[in-house]
Amino acid sequence: MTPREILPPDLEEEFERPPAFSFIKQRYFFVIPIWMKPLLRGFESDTNRVGFLLQWGYFRASGRFFKTSRYAASDVQFVSKLLKVTVSFEQVQTYDRATVGRHRQLIRAELGVKPFGGPAKEMAVQEAHHLVTRQVIPSAVFGSLCEFIRAHRIEVPTYHTLAVLITQAFNEFEKNLFKLLRQELTTGQVELIDTLFDKLEREGIRRETYRLSTLRQASEVMKLADIRENMSRLKQLKTLYHALLPVLSVLNMSDELVDHYAQYVLRAEIFQIKRHQNSHLLILCFIQYHYFHLSDILLLTFKNATSQILHQIQGQRDKLMVASYGENLPTMDTILESYLTQAELVNKLMMTAFSFDKTQPEKFDQLIKQLNEPSISAFLHLVPAVKKLHQQTRKTLANSFLHQAMREHARVLMTRVADIMRHIEFAPSVKTDALWLALVAYQNKHGVITATAPTGFLTPAEKKIVDNDGHFDSALYKVWLADYLVHALKSGRITVRSSHQHRALDDHLVPEVEWERGKQTLLERAALRHLTHWPTVQQTLTDRLTDQFTRTFSHINTGENVLVRKRADGRLRFVTPTKIIPQDLRDLYPKDRTFPIFEVFHTVNRYTGYTADLHHRQDHNHQEVMPDIVNFAAMIGWGCNLGMSRMAQRSKNVSPGALDRVSRWYFSPDNLRQANDRLVDFMHRMPIATLFKEDELVMRSASDGQKYTMAMDSIHATYSAKYFGKDKGITIYSFIAENYPLFYSTTFSAGDREAWYVFDGLLHHQRITSLPQQQVHSTDTHGVSLINFALGFLLNIDLQPRIEGFHKCKLHGIADMSISQQLDYSIRADKNINTGLIEDQWDNIKRFVVSIKLQYALPSTLLKRLNSFAHQHPLYQALVELGKVVRTIFLLNYMDDGQLRRRTHQQTTQLESIQKLAKVLDMGDEGTIQFCTKEELLIMTLSKQLIINNISCFNYILLTKRLVDASPGERKELIATIPFTAAFAWEHINLHGEYDFGEDVLKNALTIDLEKLLNFEITGSV
Repeated sequence: MTPREILPPDLEEEFERPPAFSFIKQRYFFVIPIWMKPLLRGFESDTNRVGFLLQWGYFRASGRFFKTSRYAASDVQFVSKLLKVTVSFEQVQTYDRATVGRHRQLIRAELGVKPFGGPAKEMAVQEAHHLVTRQVIPSAVFGSLCEFIRAHRIEVPTYHTLAVLITQAFNEFEKNLFKLLRQELTTGQVELIDTLFDKLEREGIRRETYRLSTLRQASEVMKLADIRENMSRLKQLKTLYHALLPVLSVLNMSDELVDHYAQYVLRAEIFQIKRHQNSHLLILCFIQYHYFHLSDILLLTFKNATSQILHQIQGQRDKLMVASYGENLPTMDTILESYLTQAELVNKLMMTAFSFDKTQPEKFDQLIKQLNEPSISAFLHLVPAVKKLHQQTRKTLANSFLHQAMREHARVLMTRVADIMRHIEFAPSVKTDALWLALVAYQNKHGVITATAPTGFLTPAEKKIVDNDGHFDSALYKVWLADYLVHALKSGRITVRSSHQHRALDDHLVPEVEWERGKQTLLERAALRHLTHWPTVQQTLTDRLTDQFTRTFSHINTGENVLVRKRADGRLRFVTPTKIIPQDLRDLYPKDRTFPIFEVFHTVNRYTGYTADLHHRQDHNHQEVMPDIVNFAAMIGWGCNLGMSRMAQRSKNVSPGALDRVSRWYFSPDNLRQANDRLVDFMHRMPIATLFKEDELVMRSASDGQKYTMAMDSIHATYSAKYFGKDKGITIYSFIAENYPLFYSTTFSAGDREAWYVFDGLLHHQRITSLPQQQVHSTDTHGVSLINFALGFLLNIDLQPRIEGFHKCKLHGIADMSISQQLDYSIRADKNINTGLIEDQWDNIKRFVVSIKLQYALPSTLLKRLNSFAHQHPLYQALVELGKVVRTIFLLNYMDDGQLRRRTHQQTTQLESIQKLAKVLDMGDEGTIQFCTKEELLIMTLSKQLIINNISCFNYILLTKRLVDASPGERKELIATIPFTAAFAWEHINLHGEYDFGEDVLKNALTIDLEKLLNFEITGSV
């Protein structure tokens, strides 16, 4: 059969080539083990020896074998030299086919790898069928399948074999899906779907409007009119969804598949949808996706509106209290003055009454005279004012001003959120939840509150205030109901099934039935077999903690750790060394030439072809990709915060219509991620990348967030006086590798914790880098938590954050390895972790981690839901306990290794430096973001990432060309200088002004031979 196009032709060709090795990687992968030496001596010819070692190295690196015609001449030369033989590239082509096969068997047997056939192939087929139900992008299925095959120690087959296998899986899945659809869809349901193509008549509007056109809109701003329009659409979609739910339940499509088909409906013309051969499936997916999407929008609107109104209520309460204080201040002054006067009178009365110098009649006359003084009458006149002041003081103490403000704002709040509370389908974590019962009553009575409304969710004091002497305060009740609901949604106490972001935690995990039926198989699919038994994992942690504790304090006690000092109070002070930078470094970028940004894009695209990833959202339509110049202009329009209208005005040779089309159909978050991935992979493969890395076999990276103010009142933005003053804003969170590629970017509310999003980027990077490298990641304090430490250990990712005051952090022990105070100095030793809690939750921990690794949900989604439970959820508590001991091991290592502290600081500083370029690129509205929806914000962020990666990749090419063209002496100097040069430098690139995308700009464009670019030998050229 003819397979589908799973990868673009250039990536297919790359897959069939052996990995490109630098000199360091050659030494690592072509190393000769002891067992191999007698085997090599027994071979008949030098060609066989060289061929065997080449196959061995390539297989170790990629898990597959390659045709001899594709071997790299530089690798042949290296292996020949290593074996001390003379074998040319041409001689390797005579490597006998039968001998090749026998050698492959020997290599597989030694490495414990199964050939791709029989049961091993059947495992891959089953995994492919599973993947196509969850992923719709063929290249993503291809990557995940290769990762699965390598993890299960199966030989990776050829591209064609995998393409056929994936094509068959897609065909069978689609066949079964359409068959089910035909069987389950009733005539009534078909008629209901067809009503979406009915035309609506509206007064004053000449243009015909279809019902579907009105339903597929969604606003993500906080305006009241937009909230009401969203609610109107939600009500209609809710009716449609429940009418079609029986069919949707049988089809049981993944969120990814539903989203894929729904996106077509959201963008296509009505006639295109109506004529589509699978129009009913498209509409089904649209109804489910958009109903869930609108639920999420309205829930976020509900939380933001309630929080804003409650903030206003607090402000109004403060104003009332200040006004009351100002009103009563003169009275208080008079009362206090009178009190002081009467205090003197009381003293006189006491002296008279207790005097021994006067008789009783004289005392009586004196007392009567004193009591008739005018000050007594003035004092008694103040009693009503004192009573009033006393009452107002009691009101303040009883929060009466707060309640008054709540009543005044109740109508404004309910205008925005009442319909949301009435029509969203809430679900409780416990059926008897008092808040849930109150919500049910509220919805059943259509939002009408009476004295019979359930009050079980209120505190006793609140109940008393709401039901005050038989008068039921419905305004207070509604505000409190909304307030409690916001907290319940955040904590997971109340969830929403018809939602993407507000489901219960369990709904995001591997289904419980699937987990119980095959947990060991799932662990193997996720390459997490080592987590099977907690006692084994506990022993590993104990050994690591014992070793690190002994090493750290031994080095301190013996003075071997010269970077630690003891303070006068007994605490330790750690010195972080700095990287030694040679003096008189040369500026390697040209001073006499400025490169237009168009030339940068064109040059990088010529060598990488990344615009091929910016394909039509519905790629099965075989739409041609847009011209490169249109893609380049759209990248600037989005990434530089200009928008398409202003970009069209600033651009030559690009029409507004073309920009609108590319933005609508070609610039999707998935496409932009793939384009970025291609540039990241290309930079990782370039030999010059090794000059920016301290250890080529370690993949170091860093992440950090950058705050941006929003121009529009988006539901995705939050207030922060620290960052935005009185405005609202978002966070753009970016990841950078040690050799400068920005490999992941995302955006979220400024109120979200950065630590939730760290593993989104790290696992994405794992999937796009194939070489087996240790993954080390640095971030600041905002990007790490105890749960992150636990997940890093479980996922085999070494977190090395830059923690301020790390020596003040508590150190925790584990059973049989307690952390003890030291005699000569103070450390913060705390109690051992609760291993019993971890053991009780170990099965749930494995299910949680497998769900992350197998992409059942984004790590950030799971961590947000888990953290919302705070300290109540046993899984949360168990991961915190595990994180304590993992963090302790890291802290002990951090104390011991000064170079580790330096590298961590260097990595985080590198990303902070590249954020300056991100600010330079914010050309529109003085850096205030003009986009609003979640998708627009992602497209803007990923476009900016693509621009920065273009600049870094262009500089890679520029520096490589200098190396290729240099004399041996100059080359040596360049190689010594490049590690101290920033690959994202932009001073020699023209980013501003009018953008000319004409051919004349490219007359003197930078050129270099692609083979030289990828195969230039860094070490051998010194």
